Amino acid sequence: MERRLYSRHPAAGLGLMLLIDLLCFGALGLSIWAIQMVWIPFFAAGVINGLGHWSGYRNFETADASTNLIPFAVLIGGEELHNNHHAAPASPRLSFRCFELDIGWAYIRLLSWLRLARIRQTGLLPKLAADLSPKTWSSRLHVLSDYARQVLLPLLKRECQDASRPQRRLLRRARWLMLRETRKLTEQQRHCLERSLSLSRRLAIAYDYQLRLRALWQLPGRSTEMLRLALQDWCQDARQSGIDSLAEFAELVLKAQQRDPALART
Repeated sequence: MERRLYSRHPAAGLGLMLLIDLLCFGALGLSIWAIQMVWIPFFAAGVINGLGHWSGYRNFETADASTNLIPFAVLIGGEELHNNHHAAPASPRLSFRCFELDIGWAYIRLLSWLRLARIRQTGLLPKLAADLSPKTWSSRLHVLSDYARQVLLPLLKRECQDASRPQRRLLRRARWLMLRETRKLTEQQRHCLERSLSLSRRLAIAYDYQLRLRALWQLPGRSTEMLRLALQDWCQDARQSGIDSLAEFAELVLKAQQRDPALART
């Protein structure tokens, strides 16, 4: 329908929507139609690009300031999950966490079920045991996100359990600072982070490995072979770090490298 009707007659959809509104609601339908016409331009360009870069939570440490406004994206076709969208711009599915809802993806699945659309890429991001090519920006974000959830944050939680009340307060304040890129931190935030890391040697080691993992994608040239060898060296060091969760994560990365690239891309 999009290709054979609306592409040839761009005003047909607008006119049909106006006709339906007038038939269903009478004169009030004109106001409803006007709201529908400004809904996506106003909210997508105004609300999302405004609030979606100012407030909310982040699943991925992208280079920009994009955030997920709310986990239930039902008003703007899923665009409320804006950080997810910036992490994988080509993905049709914007939900990533188990509690996130993307109504746009539900529409796409429905159209696919009715054979009115074909889904070319199903997932938001490649799984960790998938393509780790340096050219795949989203896989880098996925690896770093998995590292934070599987290594850094669980270790921080354990350290908080054994710390005194003032130390727990300091560690909790530094929680989100550990996930941000250092160049985005203010001097005061860096001081807070350094004080927090000084409370736990294990936490400081895990944070250092996170910095080293981020730096792999900034190697000069960034060839696939160079990244593969650098990841192997990182994994070998991580397995000998003495931190169980870090060693387990390193094993997962090694398995990812051993996967067939053609199979991983599917």
